[in-house]
Amino acid sequence: MCIRDRMKVENNLKNRCGIFLFYDRDGIVDDYILYMLKDLRQNLSYLLVVCNGEPGEEGLKRLQSESDEVLIRANHGFDVGGYREGLFYLGFKELQKYDEIVLFNYTFFGGIYPFSEMFEKMSTKDLDFWGITKHHKVEVDPYGKNRYGYMPEHIQSHFLVLRNSLVSSDDYKEFIISMKNPESYVDSICDYETILTKHFEDLGYKWEVYADTARYEHYAYCPVMFYIKDMLEKDRCPIIKRRSFFTDYKDFLINTCGQSSVEAYDYIRNHTDYDVNMIWDNILRVENISEVHKVMQFNYCMPEQVSYDGETLENMQAAIWVKQTESLVFYQEFLENRNCDIVLYGSAENTKKVASAAGAAHLTIAPEEPETYQEFLAAVQKNHKPGIQYYALLVMDTVEKIRPYSNEISNVFKDWKCIFASDEYMINQKHTFLENPRMGLGIPPVPDFGEFFAKYADGWAGNYEKVSEYLDRIAVRVNKKKEVAPLIPTEGAVMIKADCLCSDSMTEALKEPVEDDVFYIALPFIVQGMRYYTGTLYSNEYAAVDITNSDYMMRELNKAVFDKYGANYHSVVADRVKNNILEQPPQPPVIDNNWKARTKRRLKKVLSEKIYLKGKKYYFHLRGREFKG
Repeated sequence: MCIRDRMKVENNLKNRCGIFLFYDRDGIVDDYILYMLKDLRQNLSYLLVVCNGEPGEEGLKRLQSESDEVLIRANHGFDVGGYREGLFYLGFKELQKYDEIVLFNYTFFGGIYPFSEMFEKMSTKDLDFWGITKHHKVEVDPYGKNRYGYMPEHIQSHFLVLRNSLVSSDDYKEFIISMKNPESYVDSICDYETILTKHFEDLGYKWEVYADTARYEHYAYCPVMFYIKDMLEKDRCPIIKRRSFFTDYKDFLINTCGQSSVEAYDYIRNHTDYDVNMIWDNILRVENISEVHKVMQFNYCMPEQVSYDGETLENMQAAIWVKQTESLVFYQEFLENRNCDIVLYGSAENTKKVASAAGAAHLTIAPEEPETYQEFLAAVQKNHKPGIQYYALLVMDTVEKIRPYSNEISNVFKDWKCIFASDEYMINQKHTFLENPRMGLGIPPVPDFGEFFAKYADGWAGNYEKVSEYLDRIAVRVNKKKEVAPLIPTEGAVMIKADCLCSDSMTEALKEPVEDDVFYIALPFIVQGMRYYTGTLYSNEYAAVDITNSDYMMRELNKAVFDKYGANYHSVVADRVKNNILEQPPQPPVIDNNWKARTKRRLKKVLSEKIYLKGKKYYFHLRGREFKG
C-alpha cells in the first residue's frame, strides 16, 4: 500500500464535487432542501443530486434549479446505495479532477451557519477525509453485526468529505466497489457508516471532524443528538439532525431527561437567522405528531390567577355545546364572573337554563342546535366573527354515564380546568399560542384515572381503523402509527386557532360524517395536515394533580414489574415485559463432583509411587481412617 501525500485545499477555488442523496416518501422537495443546497452550492464547482425514488414534477424542477444534474434511481440501498451510484455514475477518472468529493444527504437541517465557515476552516488541515460530526466508540456492538465486534468511533455518514488523496487511491476504489448495497438500515450502519472511518484509519489515512466532540466522550455516544445545543453555540455546528425532532423517545430517556432537542431548537430560533418554519414544514408533513410532541415537550403549564402583561381577552371566544344540563352544577363554577366572550350552542331550553345560571358578562345564545360535535364546529365556523383568532371549544354533557360518576366529574374538572379555568388562564393560552405560532390546537391531557385508564390503554380506544379510514376519506395524509398512542381531546374540549377551525380543510373534514369519538382522535391529525402541531395545555392547579397521579402510578407499577422482570433502563424493562423475559435468580455455584478423581490423577503423574503412597497414608491418618495400601 502506498499512501499519497496528504493535502490541504485551496478553499477560494472551490474545486469540489458534491453528491447529494435525496429521498422523500411523497417526492416533495421542501424549502429546507433548497436552502441547504443553495448554501452548499456556493462551496462546490459541481453538484449531482441522486434521488432514491421518483420526485414529483415540481420537486424535480426545484432540485434542478440548485444543481448541475439530477440522477433518478430506484429506492434501494439507502443513502449508501445512492452515494455509490453517484460515484460510479461520475466515474473515478472524473472524480480525480476534484480536490474534494462531498457526500451528504437529506437527513439534517442546515446551514444553521454558512457552510463556507466550515469549508474555510477544514481547508487548512492536512487530511484525507473529514466530516461534520462523529459518533464515539461503543464498547459493545449494539447490533451484533459489526466486523470489529464493537462500534468504532466514526464520522457520521450524513456529511462526509473525501480528499483527492483518498478518492484516487486503490484502497478507496476497492472498498467502495467491493461492498454491497445494504438491504436494511442496520446493514447500512454496520457495513458502511461505522466501519469506514476505522478501516481507512488503520490503513494510515488521516481524518477529523469539524465539530470536535472529544469533550463529550464518555458523556454521550452521539453528541449531535444529545449535546447539539452546546455544539451549535460553541462549535458553530452548521446542522441539526432531522431525527432530533421525532426519534424514538426511549433514546432520549436512556441518555438524558429529554431536554436536548428543545434546548437546541430554542437556540436556533432565538440566536440564529435560520427560519424554523422550514423545519416544521417538513416535520409536520412527514413525521408522527405524537413522537414529535414527546421529543419537543409540547406541554404548556400556565397559571390560573395571573395573566401575562400586555395580553387581553380580545380576539378570543368560548363556544360551548350544551348537550345536557342535568349536571350543570359541575360546570357552573367555570361560568361565574367571566368577562370573556361566551357563545352557547344547543336547544333553546338548555341554553337558556345555562345562561340564567351563569354570571358571565358577555354571553350570547346561537340559533344552531347541533346534534354532533362536527355540527357544533360547523356552527362555530358559520358564526365566526372577523377578528376572533382563538376559540375555546367546550362540551357540557351529563356526568351520569358509568358508575362511579366521580370518574366523569373528574374528567370534566380536568378538561375545563385545562381549557377554560379563568379569564387570566385564557389570556395565558393566547400568549402561549403567540409564542408558538406553529401550534394550531391545544388539548387537555388524556385522562389516566378510574375507568379511563383502561379505556384509553393504547390511546386509540379501539378506533385506529376507523380513524385511518376517515382520514383517508377526507384526504388527510399524515404519519399515523398504530403502535404510537395518538394525541386526543377525549371529550372535545380544545383551544384552537381560528385559522385552523375556519380553514377549507376543516370545512371538508366536517362534511364527512363520523362518530364523535372517532373525530376527537382525528382532530390533531387534521390540524397536522394543515402543518400545525398540537400542544397539551395544563393549568398550574391541574398540573400539580397530574404530576402526582403519574408519579404514583409509575412507582406502583414499578414495584410489581421489578420483582418479576428486574430493574433496568425503562426501555429494557418494557421489552422484558412485552416478551415475558423474567429476571433470572442468582444461580448457585456449580459443584464439581469429580475434583477428587482429577486431583488423584494429577498427583500420580507428578509424584513417584513411593511419595504418592506416603502422602496418601498421611492423608488417611489426618482423616482418622485406616490406610490399607
